[in-house]
Amino acid sequence: MAFQSEYSHIYFFVPCPVRKKYEPDNEKKYSGFINLRIKCITDLHIGSGYRDFKNSSVLVQETVKFDGKPIIPGSTLKGTVRGLARAISSSCKSDRECSIRYDKFTKTNVVNTCITCDMFGIMGKSSKVIFTDFMPEDNVQVTVQKLNMQFGPNVNKDEKEGFKFYETLPNPYNSSSKTEAELISAGASFTGKVFFRELTEEELSLLMYSLSLNKAECRGINLKTGGFKNEGKGEIKAETIDFKVNNGMKKTPEELAENYNTFKTAVADNIELIEDKMRDGDD
Repeated sequence: MAFQSEYSHIYFFVPCPVRKKYEPDNEKKYSGFINLRIKCITDLHIGSGYRDFKNSSVLVQETVKFDGKPIIPGSTLKGTVRGLARAISSSCKSDRECSIRYDKFTKTNVVNTCITCDMFGIMGKSSKVIFTDFMPEDNVQVTVQKLNMQFGPNVNKDEKEGFKFYETLPNPYNSSSKTEAELISAGASFTGKVFFRELTEEELSLLMYSLSLNKAECRGINLKTGGFKNEGKGEIKAETIDFKVNNGMKKTPEELAENYNTFKTAVADNIELIEDKMRDGDD
């Protein structure tokens, strides 16, 4: 069996930011949608929870499908984007730090949320951002691959309060314990939409950055999602197909993403660390 330390160099920890209550002034709010294409830079596995015992001597972990075709569920992409947004902004370590409490004396809700929870919601507050499922553009090739068993990372006392991310993997570890899984082949592309409502420009910029839309030189990143990330799987990149927004917003999604580090909730050190470790390869 592989030891966790065999692939400890593959992931890194981003320090938890100092949480700040998000209290925007009387700023403009923007609603609309962005139509995106998601490209698979490496093979991708998003497990459905089902396993196939028909065509293999071991249980094959199946990828999520709709009508027989692989998809990227909106919930999976939303979780990935929210995780990145939380790590690079002055947000909470967990949703439990944010709250919405009903004051029986004033008969109003007392809202105490960070920017991420204000955007993506917590119990008692619906999300302002909705992800559709992302459907394949063309016929997507799916292969069954034998991969190493997965283990949780070693977390020491200095790292356990941070957020874990995966960097590009040059040398995957080799375990004696194997599993088999369906993977969407690199090069596949999927399209879908992200709807948003009543976001400030700061929130809209954070959303666009967290969708990997920053094209500035040496600052673009690829997202990592799904399973087997410690084997270099699950690297994806988003690009804009269409962008519709109200209230006179003139900036493109890429410009919004590039500008996020100028806002007060941006955590510059964490952004720099992520950009260094998760570079998109075009820089």
